[in-house]
Amino acid sequence: MKPRETNRNASGASEPALPSATKTPTYEKVIDGRKQPVRGLWRREGTFYARFSATDQADRKRDVFRALPDCHTVPAAKEALRKLQDEAAVRAIPVAGRCPTFAEFGTRYLTEVSPTKRPATQKKEQTHIRWWTERVGALTLRQIHRTHFHTAIADLTKAELSPRTTNLYLITFRSVLKRAVEEGLIHDLPTHGLRPQKVSNRKRELDPSPDLHGGHGSRHGRHQERFAVRRLLLAPLVQRCPGEGGLAGAMGGRGLRERSGGH
Repeated sequence: MKPRETNRNASGASEPALPSATKTPTYEKVIDGRKQPVRGLWRREGTFYARFSATDQADRKRDVFRALPDCHTVPAAKEALRKLQDEAAVRAIPVAGRCPTFAEFGTRYLTEVSPTKRPATQKKEQTHIRWWTERVGALTLRQIHRTHFHTAIADLTKAELSPRTTNLYLITFRSVLKRAVEEGLIHDLPTHGLRPQKVSNRKRELDPSPDLHGGHGSRHGRHQERFAVRRLLLAPLVQRCPGEGGLAGAMGGRGLRERSGGH
């Protein structure tokens, strides 16, 4: 074979082409309905991203890049971008520098976000975030992976918590990370695509003997049951007060005679 002769020239058959290297996903400009690019709006792997100018905590102008995970259409993404621009015009926007740990950001979440919720929800979030801090508190938000999510589910299941309670722990965890995405501290939720635990809803069994005219499952039947209990409790009065005024007087006279069918 000559130095410049290829395998195809020598054998008459070509070798299969080598697979190309996997390309890193790139950001693409978002195009609106008029085929025009939307300024400040980008998309990567199906997720919208907003880019706008803002003033950070040190009173410096910065270009901020924020993911919009809750937006699934171009109009929704444009509206979210407009709200971010309006917010940046009136106050300083937290800009990512050193990524905080989960313990640091969880404390901030409890002081800034949680107080806007109901007292019962605040108490639950405090318990949940304290539990998560014991496990991933030393990790930065960018170091948290979905494997931590799966490990937590296993630990909660071993602790014999119900699926519904387990889901509440996971919802709080996701709420904290979602807030971090909104502030631009992380780009994506590590919990994206993960499904909650399946909760079995128990159906109430119907009364085996419903009777619209006096059965135990009807309103009239329950009324008769309460009346029978009252008769039983007041039975000693009948012995001490014989006659029509005894039990009838104790329970309301005429009302008792009407209920018991007396004349």
